[in-house]
Amino acid sequence: MDPIEGEFICRKCQTPLSISKILVSKKGFALLEVRCQKKHSGKRKFNMAQQNEWMPTVIRHLYMCPKCGSNLTDIKQKTEGDKTILLLNCPTHGKIKKVISTSFWYAMDALRKQLAARPAYPSAYPGQFAQPYPPSTYPPPYTQPTYPAQQPPAPAFTPPPGNPPTPGQYPPPNPPQPETISPPQLEVSPPSPTPTSPPSSNSIELPPSGDTIDAGNICPACGEPISPGAKFCTNCGTELE
Repeated sequence: MDPIEGEFICRKCQTPLSISKILVSKKGFALLEVRCQKKHSGKRKFNMAQQNEWMPTVIRHLYMCPKCGSNLTDIKQKTEGDKTILLLNCPTHGKIKKVISTSFWYAMDALRKQLAARPAYPSAYPGQFAQPYPPSTYPPPYTQPTYPAQQPPAPAFTPPPGNPPTPGQYPPPNPPQPETISPPQLEVSPPSPTPTSPPSSNSIELPPSGDTIDAGNICPACGEPISPGAKFCTNCGTELE
């Protein structure tokens, strides 16, 4: 809390104080008589050389109703020598009279006019503040990438409200079947039959199983059996060694 504002809090009941009388001493001090809503009274003392620090707070508590704390409005002022009588109005309790020194009244009235003429904010408020760097030197603003919204899962089947379903009335939900992979099918063509051709005249008839053929008894040119000791093939006439 502001220390000056704390001087206008009742030290007995901790309620705001209203100023009822202000006098200025010859030594340059303002003597204030204060009173709270519970009729606790007291005195405060301020140096007139520092009036710019505490004068706004004094004006606020001077225009405060001592009974309900409401803001008072001016009705009229009457100066009688070194004293000025203020006739103020409370919206609840009507007319209230307060007494202050004439010199203090002039100082207070000048400060009130100065505060009333001073705007709360500059004329160009709020203004555009100059940027410290050209706009081109700033990096582009970061934009959050957008992603496609995920589709919500299909809601589970719920029977309509009403009587409970009888067994077998609604089919149970089919669970998802696992995916099966079948092995690839290979096409196998049946073997083509080989045509049987009649034996040619140059074909060699093999002896029955169990018999052995001597390679020296066969013609190397036509494969015709040769009789032992023959020097020429009897079939093709090839000379034999």
